[in-house]
Amino acid sequence: MKKQDFYKIVAEAGAKKGVILMTGYIYPWENNAARFAADFKHLEDSYDEIDIMIMNLYGGSVFEGVPTYNLIKNSKSKTNTVVQGLAASMGSIIALAGNNKRLIAPMSRLMIHRAKTGVYGDHEDLAEQSQMVKEISDDLRDVYVASSNKDAAWIDKNWMVRGKDVYLNVQKCLDFGLMTGTTDSVITEDVPAATLNKGMEAVAAFYDRFITAHLDLNTNTNTDQNEMKGLLLKFGLPENSTEQALAEAIQKAQTDAVTAAVDAANAESKKVIDQLKAEKQTAEENAKKDKAEALVSAAVDAKKITPAQKEAYNKLAIADYDSTKAALDAMTGAASINAHLYNGERKDPEEGKDFDWYQKNDPEALAEMKENNKEAYDKLYKAYIRK
Repeated sequence: MKKQDFYKIVAEAGAKKGVILMTGYIYPWENNAARFAADFKHLEDSYDEIDIMIMNLYGGSVFEGVPTYNLIKNSKSKTNTVVQGLAASMGSIIALAGNNKRLIAPMSRLMIHRAKTGVYGDHEDLAEQSQMVKEISDDLRDVYVASSNKDAAWIDKNWMVRGKDVYLNVQKCLDFGLMTGTTDSVITEDVPAATLNKGMEAVAAFYDRFITAHLDLNTNTNTDQNEMKGLLLKFGLPENSTEQALAEAIQKAQTDAVTAAVDAANAESKKVIDQLKAEKQTAEENAKKDKAEALVSAAVDAKKITPAQKEAYNKLAIADYDSTKAALDAMTGAASINAHLYNGERKDPEEGKDFDWYQKNDPEALAEMKENNKEAYDKLYKAYIRK
């Protein structure tokens, strides 16, 4: 069986449709899903309709095939999948990705089977891989359910059968709703039943005779020219541009993409850091308030200060916890601050002592002044805030 590139984009300048040729195996290297996504995005930006020509797509990596399916299925452009020859395994999934039309040529086939893998390891490794492959098979079955008129139980029983490759001819594909119509064929013979019974290698070899005669990606003399035109179109360059101009455009696009990604990452990092700083500041402020509240509440419970003085002492403790704690610790309980300090007398501020001094050295006197000598307190406070 001839192994060719997973896909090839043909984009002639001025064409009404974009065209992607898919053939061979879907591998996780070289022409993989990530590269396909980048090329497909350029094609979407250039064409409102894209044909995906599937010519002997034998399957391969599910992890490369599924994102390829999703890109085609969810494209903003109209997408048509066209099967010529064999679309097997993951190839049959991609054949169902067309969001506009799903066409199949006469004497072509879809081949469906359970997901398969190989694994090396102990019994736990084997059990883990077994569960993963079962889940993958279920996911692929759900694609067949969504694209056909059969339910999951029927598909599990008839298509996803242990150790069996299920081949569906054109009429069955249409009857089951998998494909929406037919198209002209490059296949001139139907695959014999005996060949189907020999397995996919034999079936693929049969179809390869016709596909290779129609399309040889390695010897097509127009390939380089078509690729050049397609790239010039992608990067908005005139058709007569030099290879050097194209290389510079590609380099600039790559640099711009990296710069944009770095800028976006830096902006996101700054946003996260600023948010963390704000959260930390809020947490620290709440902790200070909680600590001050606990200190002042304990002083009220010990009758060192009255409940009416609690708010004032809370503010003092938030501003200067250590000084407020020292002052409260020096107090004795039971007697009110009036009796303890002033014996009920109204006391004016001492000369040379301002609001800041009282906050640091005698906060209890400041609190008592606010309670019993509001005029003097306001005078000190106004002088403090004017500084």
